[in-house]
Amino acid sequence: MKAELHSKKLSFYLIIAIIMLLVVLAGFSKTYIIPIASNQFLGHKVLHLHGFFTFSWVALFVTQTALIHYSKQYIHRKLGFLGLFMATGVLITMIPAGLFGVERDLKLGLGESSYSALLGVIISGVLFLSLVISGVLKRSNPSFHKRLILLATIVVIWPSWFRLRHFFSIGSKP
Repeated sequence: MKAELHSKKLSFYLIIAIIMLLVVLAGFSKTYIIPIASNQFLGHKVLHLHGFFTFSWVALFVTQTALIHYSKQYIHRKLGFLGLFMATGVLITMIPAGLFGVERDLKLGLGESSYSALLGVIISGVLFLSLVISGVLKRSNPSFHKRLILLATIVVIWPSWFRLRHFFSIGSKP
Protein backbone atom coordinates (compact mmCIF):
# COMPACT_ATOMS: atom_id res chain seq x y z
CA MET A 1 0.00 0.00 0.00
CA LYS A 2 2.73 2.52 0.94
CA ALA A 3 4.68 1.72 -2.22
CA GLU A 4 1.57 2.52 -4.27
CA LEU A 5 1.18 5.92 -2.60
CA HIS A 6 4.75 6.90 -3.35
CA SER A 7 4.80 5.62 -6.92
CA LYS A 8 1.79 7.68 -8.04
CA LYS A 9 2.79 10.28 -10.64
CA LEU A 10 2.57 13.83 -9.30
CA SER A 11 -0.37 15.80 -10.62
CA PHE A 12 -0.11 19.19 -12.33
CA TYR A 13 -1.77 20.83 -9.33
CA LEU A 14 0.58 19.27 -6.79
CA ILE A 15 3.63 20.28 -8.82
CA ILE A 16 2.31 23.85 -9.13
CA ALA A 17 1.51 23.94 -5.40
CA ILE A 18 5.06 22.90 -4.53
CA ILE A 19 6.51 25.46 -6.95
CA MET A 20 4.33 28.16 -5.38
CA LEU A 21 5.53 27.24 -1.90
CA LEU A 22 9.15 27.41 -3.07
CA VAL A 23 8.54 30.79 -4.74
CA VAL A 24 7.03 32.15 -1.51
CA LEU A 25 9.97 30.89 0.55
CA ALA A 26 12.54 32.22 -1.92
CA GLY A 27 10.74 35.49 -2.59
CA PHE A 28 10.41 36.42 1.04
CA SER A 29 13.72 34.94 2.18
CA LYS A 30 15.71 38.18 1.81
CA THR A 31 12.99 40.63 2.86
CA TYR A 32 11.35 38.71 5.71
CA ILE A 33 12.62 35.23 6.63
CA ILE A 34 16.34 36.04 6.95
CA PRO A 35 15.75 39.42 8.66
CA ILE A 36 13.40 37.72 11.16
CA ALA A 37 15.91 34.93 11.81
CA SER A 38 18.71 37.45 12.38
CA ASN A 39 16.50 39.73 14.52
CA GLN A 40 16.87 42.58 11.98
CA PHE A 41 13.31 42.88 10.65
CA LEU A 42 12.13 46.49 10.86
CA GLY A 43 8.59 46.13 9.53
CA HIS A 44 5.34 46.84 11.33
CA LYS A 45 3.77 44.11 13.48
CA VAL A 46 0.83 43.80 11.09
CA LEU A 47 3.25 42.34 8.55
CA HIS A 48 3.77 39.33 10.82
CA LEU A 49 0.02 38.74 10.97
CA HIS A 50 -0.32 39.20 7.22
CA GLY A 51 2.60 36.83 6.65
CA PHE A 52 1.01 34.27 8.96
CA PHE A 53 -2.32 34.31 7.13
CA THR A 54 -0.77 34.34 3.67
CA PHE A 55 1.77 31.61 4.37
CA SER A 56 -0.96 29.57 6.07
CA TRP A 57 -3.06 29.90 2.91
CA VAL A 58 -0.18 28.67 0.73
CA ALA A 59 0.61 25.82 3.15
CA LEU A 60 -3.06 24.83 3.18
CA PHE A 61 -3.12 24.95 -0.62
CA VAL A 62 -0.17 22.53 -0.77
CA THR A 63 -1.73 20.31 1.91
CA GLN A 64 -5.15 20.27 0.24
CA THR A 65 -3.62 19.49 -3.14
CA ALA A 66 -1.59 16.65 -1.65
CA LEU A 67 -4.66 15.27 0.14
CA ILE A 68 -6.60 15.11 -3.13
CA HIS A 69 -3.60 13.67 -4.95
CA TYR A 70 -3.39 10.87 -2.40
CA SER A 71 -7.19 10.31 -2.35
CA LYS A 72 -7.82 11.72 1.12
CA GLN A 73 -10.99 13.64 0.17
CA TYR A 74 -12.58 13.34 3.61
CA ILE A 75 -9.67 15.14 5.32
CA HIS A 76 -9.55 17.62 2.42
CA ARG A 77 -13.21 18.56 3.02
CA LYS A 78 -12.72 18.89 6.78
CA LEU A 79 -9.66 21.16 6.41
CA GLY A 80 -11.18 23.18 3.57
CA PHE A 81 -13.18 25.49 5.78
CA LEU A 82 -9.96 26.74 7.34
CA GLY A 83 -9.34 28.31 3.96
CA LEU A 84 -12.21 30.78 4.41
CA PHE A 85 -10.75 31.91 7.72
CA MET A 86 -7.27 32.25 6.25
CA ALA A 87 -8.50 34.02 3.11
CA THR A 88 -10.44 36.53 5.18
CA GLY A 89 -7.34 37.12 7.33
CA VAL A 90 -5.24 37.66 4.21
CA LEU A 91 -7.68 40.27 2.89
CA ILE A 92 -8.06 42.09 6.21
CA THR A 93 -4.29 42.31 6.75
CA MET A 94 -3.51 43.25 3.13
CA ILE A 95 -4.79 46.79 3.58
CA PRO A 96 -2.63 47.73 6.60
CA ALA A 97 0.33 45.93 5.00
CA GLY A 98 -0.21 47.99 1.84
CA LEU A 99 -0.47 51.19 3.89
CA PHE A 100 2.81 50.29 5.62
CA GLY A 101 4.40 50.00 2.17
CA VAL A 102 3.11 53.45 1.19
CA GLU A 103 4.44 54.95 4.43
CA ARG A 104 7.82 53.26 3.96
CA ASP A 105 8.12 54.46 0.36
CA LEU A 106 7.14 58.02 1.29
CA LYS A 107 9.91 58.02 3.92
CA LEU A 108 12.33 56.85 1.23
CA GLY A 109 11.42 59.93 -0.79
CA LEU A 110 9.57 58.19 -3.59
CA GLY A 111 6.85 60.83 -3.56
CA GLU A 112 3.33 60.48 -4.91
CA SER A 113 4.15 57.26 -6.76
CA SER A 114 4.25 55.60 -3.34
CA TYR A 115 0.47 55.48 -3.39
CA SER A 116 0.27 53.62 -6.71
CA ALA A 117 0.89 50.15 -5.25
CA LEU A 118 -2.01 50.50 -2.80
CA LEU A 119 -4.61 50.23 -5.56
CA GLY A 120 -3.01 46.97 -6.72
CA VAL A 121 -3.10 45.64 -3.16
CA ILE A 122 -6.79 46.46 -2.80
CA ILE A 123 -7.74 45.02 -6.20
CA SER A 124 -5.73 41.84 -5.68
CA GLY A 125 -7.26 41.39 -2.21
CA VAL A 126 -10.80 41.69 -3.55
CA LEU A 127 -9.96 39.42 -6.50
CA PHE A 128 -8.35 36.87 -4.18
CA LEU A 129 -11.31 36.68 -1.80
CA SER A 130 -13.78 36.63 -4.72
CA LEU A 131 -11.98 33.65 -6.25
CA VAL A 132 -11.86 31.86 -2.90
CA ILE A 133 -15.57 32.38 -2.28
CA SER A 134 -16.34 31.26 -5.84
CA GLY A 135 -14.16 28.19 -5.29
CA VAL A 136 -16.02 27.33 -2.09
CA LEU A 137 -19.37 27.77 -3.81
CA LYS A 138 -18.20 25.48 -6.65
CA ARG A 139 -16.78 22.75 -4.41
CA SER A 140 -19.40 20.33 -5.71
CA ASN A 141 -17.73 20.65 -9.13
CA PRO A 142 -14.09 19.64 -8.58
CA SER A 143 -12.95 20.90 -12.00
CA PHE A 144 -14.14 24.44 -11.30
CA HIS A 145 -13.24 24.33 -7.61
CA LYS A 146 -9.58 23.45 -8.10
CA ARG A 147 -9.10 25.98 -10.89
CA LEU A 148 -10.65 28.82 -8.88
CA ILE A 149 -8.55 28.02 -5.81
CA LEU A 150 -5.42 27.80 -7.98
CA LEU A 151 -6.21 31.22 -9.49
CA ALA A 152 -6.79 32.66 -6.01
CA THR A 153 -3.41 31.37 -4.90
CA ILE A 154 -1.69 32.79 -7.99
CA VAL A 155 -3.23 36.18 -7.16
CA VAL A 156 -2.10 36.12 -3.54
CA ILE A 157 1.52 35.09 -4.18
CA TRP A 158 2.32 37.83 -6.71
CA PRO A 159 4.45 39.71 -4.13
CA SER A 160 6.64 36.59 -3.84
CA TRP A 161 7.37 36.64 -7.58
CA PHE A 162 8.07 40.37 -7.40
CA ARG A 163 10.57 39.89 -4.56
CA LEU A 164 12.60 37.37 -6.54
CA ARG A 165 14.24 40.49 -8.02
CA HIS A 166 16.38 40.62 -4.87
CA PHE A 167 18.35 37.69 -6.25
CA PHE A 168 19.46 39.63 -9.33
CA SER A 169 21.81 42.57 -9.52
CA ILE A 170 20.05 44.30 -12.41
CA GLY A 171 20.75 47.99 -12.41
CA SER A 172 23.68 47.83 -10.00
CA LYS A 173 26.95 49.53 -10.81
CA PRO A 174 29.67 47.32 -12.29
